[in-house]
Amino acid sequence: MMSQMLSVLLTLLVLLTCAGVGAGEDGVDMQPAIFADDVGNLFVDTKRAQGRVFVNGVDVQVLDERMRALEATAAALTAAQGIQRAWNPNLTVAETASIGAGFNEVVNGIVADSIANVVCVCGETSNNLFAVLSGLVDAYVACFNADDATLKWGVQFGSSQYDRAFGVAMDPVARTVYVFGHSNGGVFVPEPHGLADLVLAAFHRDTGKQLWGVQFGSANTELAQAMVFDEVSRSLFIGGYHMGSLFEAQASAWEGYVARVDSSTGNVTWGKHVQTNRNDYVHAVAVDSRVGLVFAAGTTEGDLSGDNSGSKDVFVDARHVANGDSAWTTQLGSAEKEEDVSLAASTDLGLVFVVFSTQGELYAPNADGAGDVAVVALHSTNGSVAWNTQLGATAADEAGGVAYDASTTTVVITGATLGAMFADQQHHGGMDLFVARLDARTGEVLWGGLYGTEDDDSGRAIAASARVPFREQAAVFVAGETEGALFGLPTAGGVDAFLAILRPDSW
Repeated sequence: MMSQMLSVLLTLLVLLTCAGVGAGEDGVDMQPAIFADDVGNLFVDTKRAQGRVFVNGVDVQVLDERMRALEATAAALTAAQGIQRAWNPNLTVAETASIGAGFNEVVNGIVADSIANVVCVCGETSNNLFAVLSGLVDAYVACFNADDATLKWGVQFGSSQYDRAFGVAMDPVARTVYVFGHSNGGVFVPEPHGLADLVLAAFHRDTGKQLWGVQFGSANTELAQAMVFDEVSRSLFIGGYHMGSLFEAQASAWEGYVARVDSSTGNVTWGKHVQTNRNDYVHAVAVDSRVGLVFAAGTTEGDLSGDNSGSKDVFVDARHVANGDSAWTTQLGSAEKEEDVSLAASTDLGLVFVVFSTQGELYAPNADGAGDVAVVALHSTNGSVAWNTQLGATAADEAGGVAYDASTTTVVITGATLGAMFADQQHHGGMDLFVARLDARTGEVLWGGLYGTEDDDSGRAIAASARVPFREQAAVFVAGETEGALFGLPTAGGVDAFLAILRPDSW
C-alpha cells in the first residue's frame, strides 16, 4: 500500500515538474510549492494566487476528490505500514455566525468547499436580511469564510408572495453557487405557472452576482426540497414533491420527483416521479459518480418497495444519472411513523447514508416512543443494508442532517433533542442542538455533543470539509435555528438562523 501511495505522489510530482503549471485567469504565473505535512505526507500546493490552475490540461480543483481519497487511504494505514494518523473524534466549536435581522430566519440547506474555503447556506426570511423584503417571505443565500465564519456576501430575492430556498450546491470549477426553492409568485417570470413553481438560480461564488435564474412548474403545485451537484456529469439534481404533471402524468396524491438539470442553463435534462397510489415525498438527494447513480430519499404512505410497515415509511430510490431509469429502491420502516429524512453518499466506501426520525423500534428500543434518530448505511450498487443504528434520549429526538467526512471516514449528523442524548452531555433546556460522529464503516457512535440555551435550538443541515493541503484542519459546519443566544451570539428576536464551525480537538 505504501509503495502504491508513494508511486501516485511521485507520478504527480513528475507531471507537475515536466509539464509545468499554467497561469491563472489573471495571468499570474504560479509555480508549484512542494511541502510535507506534520506526519510526513508530501503535497503539491498550486493554489497560491487567484485564478484557476491547470495541470496537464486538467483544472487542479478537479483533483480535489482524488486528494480526498488519498487522505482517506492514508488515514486508514496502520503504524506497521509506515504511517500513523492520530486524531480525536471530539469536536469543539471554533467559530460561529448569526443570520438574523429581526424576526424569523430559517436555514434549510448548506454546502462547503474545502479548496475554495467557503461555506454557503440558504433559507428564508421575513425581514430585510440582505435587501428590502420583496413580499411576505423571501429566499436567501449567504456565503461565509470557512476559517472564521465571516460573511463574504448574502443575496435576498423573491416575489410579492412566499419564496423559500431549500437546496444549495456548489461547482468548484465554475466557481458557481446554485440555489433551489419554490415560489407562490413570479420571481423570474411575470406570473407563476400554478399555485407554486420551482425556482433555480446561479450566483458567482466569490461575489454573489446572479448569473441566471429560471422558474418552471405546472398548473398545480411544485415544492422544492433538496439539490446536489455532480462534478462528473456537470449536472444538478433536484428533488421534492408535487401534485402536478411537470415531468410525468399526474397522480391523485402528492408524489415525489427527482430531476437532472443542466448546471450552465437551468434546463431540465430529465425528470422522474417517485410514486405509489398514496402520498410520497422526496426530501433529500445525493449522487455517487463512481457508480453513476443519483439517490432520492423521502417518505411514503404507500408500498414503494414492499409493504408499508406503518403510517409512513422511509425510502431511498436510486436512478441512473444518464437517463433517470430506476436502479433499485429500498423501503425502511417500523409500525410507527418515520420522517425528517436526510441523505449523504460516499464514493470511496460505496455507501449511501440515510438519517431520519422514527417513533418506532427499528433497530433498538425507543426510549419513550416520542422519537429517536435512526442512521442506516446502504450499499450504493444494490440498496442492501450495510449497517444500522438507532440513538436517542429519554425524550423526543429529531433528525436534522447528515454529511460524510472523507478525511476521517466518518458520518456526522445533527438534529435536536429534548433530553440528554449522550451520557456525558448535559441538557440545557427546551430543544438542544446535537452533533454526533459515527464510524462510516460500522455505525459505531464515536462522539456526541449537545449545544443549547434555555430556549429551543436545533440543527437543520450539516456539511463536512476534508483536511487538504491548503487548509490546516478539517471542519464540520452546522446550520440551524435558535430562539436564544446560542454560542453567545446576539439575538435579533424571534427565531434566528446560525452557522457554527466545529473542528477536531486534535489530529
